[in-house]
Amino acid sequence: MNIDIAMKEILISHNRVSVWFGDLSLLEECAKKSMISTSHPQKTIQKILNALDRSPLFKKTYITADLSGQKRKYRCYTLK
Repeated sequence: MNIDIAMKEILISHNRVSVWFGDLSLLEECAKKSMISTSHPQKTIQKILNALDRSPLFKKTYITADLSGQKRKYRCYTLK
């Protein structure tokens, strides 16, 4: 199954409209449903987010977080 289609189904089943880097349980579920196998969990997360970045099903936005006084931006994908 395509990563973007799998994530769309997962978000709908969880009554959610968006996913971001910190949604580890959703990302893990998507990896299993899409049968993604990589050597490191962070590579899996990046692979999923990169696929959503190219997908016409999702709109890319950012979440800004303050981490120990430093502002960081995280990719966030919302269903169109």
